[in-house]
Amino acid sequence: EGKSTSNTVQMPSGSVIQYKRSKTNSDLGTVTSTSYAKLSSSLDVTITPKFATSTLIVHASAHVYVNTNAYPSCFFAFYRDGSAIVAPTSPSSRSIANAGHHTTNTNFASAFGHSYLDSPSSTSALTYQVYVFARSSTYYINRSSTDSDTNDYIRAVSTITAFEVLA
Repeated sequence: EGKSTSNTVQMPSGSVIQYKRSKTNSDLGTVTSTSYAKLSSSLDVTITPKFATSTLIVHASAHVYVNTNAYPSCFFAFYRDGSAIVAPTSPSSRSIANAGHHTTNTNFASAFGHSYLDSPSSTSALTYQVYVFARSSTYYINRSSTDSDTNDYIRAVSTITAFEVLA
C-alpha cells in the first residue's frame, strides 16, 4: 500500500512510475539483412530511470509480411544503447533472438509482439531499439509486399514502450 505525506508520495513495490512510447505508421520498408540491423530510429524509446533498483519492461510490436521463399524466418531482438540485451544460454550456432517468425507458408502476415524485463541498474538515460534480421526471404514491415492501394492489403503501426517498475 502506498503512503503520502505533505510533499512526498511513496508508491508500493511493483508500481509503474513512468512510461515512454514511440510509434510509427510509416512504411518501414524491407528486411533482407542476414545479420541484425536496426529496424528504424522511429522505434527508439528513451527512458531515464528514477531509481537504479527499478525493473524496466520493454514491449515492442510490429507487423511483418512475407510472400516469397519456402520456410522463411525472421528474428527480432531488443538492444539497449546499441548493444544486444538478449542472452540465452548455450545458443551454439542457433540464432539469438527475443522473438522470431518461422513458417512453412510462403505468404503470410503476422504481428511480432514481445516484452523483455531489464534490470540495467542505472539512473542514466537509456535508449531501447528493435533490431531485426531475415534468415531467408524478404520481409516487409508495416505493409504488404505489393503495397497495392486496395482493401486487400494493409498498412500497420509499430510501437515500442518502456515502463519503469518500482522494486
